[in-house]
Amino acid sequence: MNISLNIITKSGYHILSQILYSGRSFLLGVLMARILSKEDFGIYAMIAIGLLNLILVLNTIVYEPYAYIQNTSDNNNKFIFTYFCIKQAVINLAVIILLIIFSFFKAAGKQSSLIYIIVIYYTIVQIFMLIRNRELVALRPGRVLKFELIVSAALAGLLFILVFLYKADIELKNILVIISLSFLPVIIYSGFWKNIFLYKISDININIKKTYRKFTEKNILFLLFGFLSTHLNSYVIFFFLGSGNLANCEAARLINIPLHVFGMALGTILLPYFSKNSSHLNLKNNISRFRLIFVMSGAFYAVFTFLIIIFGPWLLEFFFGNKYAGQTPLVILFTILYAVDGVTIVVISYIKANDQLASAIIIRIITVIVNIGLLMPLLYYYKETGGIAARLGAGIFITTGLIFLLYKKKLL
Repeated sequence: MNISLNIITKSGYHILSQILYSGRSFLLGVLMARILSKEDFGIYAMIAIGLLNLILVLNTIVYEPYAYIQNTSDNNNKFIFTYFCIKQAVINLAVIILLIIFSFFKAAGKQSSLIYIIVIYYTIVQIFMLIRNRELVALRPGRVLKFELIVSAALAGLLFILVFLYKADIELKNILVIISLSFLPVIIYSGFWKNIFLYKISDININIKKTYRKFTEKNILFLLFGFLSTHLNSYVIFFFLGSGNLANCEAARLINIPLHVFGMALGTILLPYFSKNSSHLNLKNNISRFRLIFVMSGAFYAVFTFLIIIFGPWLLEFFFGNKYAGQTPLVILFTILYAVDGVTIVVISYIKANDQLASAIIIRIITVIVNIGLLMPLLYYYKETGGIAARLGAGIFITTGLIFLLYKKKLL
């Protein structure tokens, strides 16, 4: 109990900012689901998934290496300013990826103006996430919370003007413009363009650079195969079944946002926590801590899953009316999926802290094969429900495999 209390106390600002960030996404998603057509909401969901993937890449090459190195190295030199060195490269990479992704929209006959607005939206939100991670890396979670409050206030005001005062026909591109504008006050206030080229890679201790490169290379591979075993299913549903089918999935996913919030916050907290205690001298204590956190998080997910199974149909009607009635099986699938993912996050944080990611990548690769093997037949027979069921099967497989890896490495 003291361990859990200590984690929550030290990470209070970050947990609050994560809740605010995810809570804002949830309320915005519910609003979009109610006022947009199913087809437009499906496109909005696809945009959100794409942005999540870019944010995960950013987190993988900025925050996680710092969290690991800061807690395992005696000399962290100017490592935190590596952020400034890779900032511009990340933005450029994001834009290139976006241009490739949205060429599919153009090929599918979508409006060209929507494509340009989406690219601008992605770029602005990505810049905001760069700023957000910069403050996390610099250990200033209070500023992150402040930024989230500014964005939430701006977004609420602009949406009120658009939806309740302007009272025009609400289109997807109008919504994306409003969201983009809400981030501008933080971008201007933070002065993100300053010091972009002030620090160079040469400023960083050579050993830290080697550790950073080694950790990041394995992380990127793990993330790539993670994408192929998770978010690939959403892209397949979107392109093969249609945006309306993906809209059903997104509505069901929104009901389970609290599980997602808890899992993301837990992952951010646990990596530095386990890393700090990963030496051989602390191994026995660290194993005990991992077991306790694993059991407690598992109990939380079990209780939440039970509640959603009971109240899922009522929650669907409460948030979306009759628009997404009949999607209770999807809600339950997503609940179990996020519960499994949450337990996996705990295990992965422990594996990364103990430098066992190379072995975990092999399990990820096998999981990709399992996911694709399940996806095709289940999608054919059960449509979007089958697509999410395939992802759940892959999630159960990798969680089991990672726990077995810890057992074989005598870390459990």
